[in-house]
Amino acid sequence: MNRILLKCIVLVSCFYLYFGSQSIYAQSSAQLYNQVQNIYISGTSTNSSNCSQAKSYIAKLAGYKGYRQAVPANKAYSVNFPNKVNNPTIGDLAKDRIARLESRFKSCLTTAGSPRSVELYNKVQNMYGRYYNISSSDCNRVNTLINDLSAYKNYTERVPADKAYSVSFKRRVTNPTIGDLAEDRVARVQSRFKNCVNSGNYFSQQRYNTVQNIYLTAPRKQSLTTAECNSITGVISKLEPYLSSKDLIPNKWTYTVIYPNKKVNPTIADLARDRIQRLKMLSSSCVRSPQMSNYVLSNLPGIYNYNHKGRKFQLTIYRNNNDLSAAYTKHEYSYPPVYEGVELITSNMVRFKFVLGGTYRVELEVAHNSMGVSAYIYESWEGTSKTNLGVISSNGSTNITSSDQSVDGSVKVTFTNSTGAAVQIYWINFQGVEVKYYDLPSGRSYTQSTYNTHKWRIRQGGSVLLNYAANNYKSQAVNIR
Repeated sequence: MNRILLKCIVLVSCFYLYFGSQSIYAQSSAQLYNQVQNIYISGTSTNSSNCSQAKSYIAKLAGYKGYRQAVPANKAYSVNFPNKVNNPTIGDLAKDRIARLESRFKSCLTTAGSPRSVELYNKVQNMYGRYYNISSSDCNRVNTLINDLSAYKNYTERVPADKAYSVSFKRRVTNPTIGDLAEDRVARVQSRFKNCVNSGNYFSQQRYNTVQNIYLTAPRKQSLTTAECNSITGVISKLEPYLSSKDLIPNKWTYTVIYPNKKVNPTIADLARDRIQRLKMLSSSCVRSPQMSNYVLSNLPGIYNYNHKGRKFQLTIYRNNNDLSAAYTKHEYSYPPVYEGVELITSNMVRFKFVLGGTYRVELEVAHNSMGVSAYIYESWEGTSKTNLGVISSNGSTNITSSDQSVDGSVKVTFTNSTGAAVQIYWINFQGVEVKYYDLPSGRSYTQSTYNTHKWRIRQGGSVLLNYAANNYKSQAVNIR
């Protein structure tokens, strides 16, 4: 009898202990959630510069990381940072809230990282920096760079916390590794050099690069010496053997073949023909043009400004002995203008021909009379209709609006390198001595603050390409060719 009674007491005790513990368990889960959430809310209310409090709240939350009680079902959705967790525990909740506070207080928690992670980050980043010096057509160097960066894709060391933000292409990565950094930089290189990635068969790519590299050796200047004219003739001779090549050029480069006409599915022969045509236009100053009148030669050279369809232009007309040439020193098109030549229309008017914006052709008829310098513009996108631009203002003219001029003489000059190779920018100080300011890679631009009348010089491999004196316009542009 006593044994039966004892068993009953044990069973009843177990019953109450079990179901009582379930009630206590459920209650403690809700309480724990509220405790963690209250700590987190206090942390978010802390000033972002109060690092000691931020670290204190993170430390308090860390004490809950080992709790395995389930987050109340109606609150489970809130555990989603940096990643969503299914059936989250209080420990998962604590980790979520810690990650949120760490993201908020980055400036307090940033560390330089371990010596190993810093070393690896610097190696990858320095390697990636090589792409600035790679020509857009040098696919061999591009592929070498991609292979070198790819060697780091499996590294699991963390990127230093103060550099983690830089791993964001094509997607931002939370707590990135060196492998993530390498993948980011590979994607950036591939995006910049699309022509070298999946861009046709090996032989067509090689031939494209060869033709383009030959073309880029030709000088690009408004005024050419006899030696430079002979150099262009030599480059044309080197391109002529490719006029019979039937290989299709890489798809990524088909848009570049537009002279004398745009081609569908262009071949290497079309590419060579295009580049020869460009060089012939470039060297038009090497061939004697109709004799310009002394009136035109004396009155037209200068810098002129005009507005057309909401865009601002700055046209520079040069005198080269008994000829004229022109360039857009400031324009609002993404493509560098291609100058095609000049012809005498009347005794006081000339016509300059340009290509702006890829296939957009412009002809400017510029004339000088008693009213000043005026111009008409023809545009290929609008048939042959002629628009009167009226009197266009010159740097020496009172027609310049005050809003375009600098009040205190401070101006900004944007240098654009269109030469195909890096150039060096020098300021000429008041003693006439060159002071180096910047190495400008090909295809890139650099804006320099300076003052009216200050002199600048552009060099390439020791040779002087251009001397430029800043004028009184607030914003100026110099295209280096």
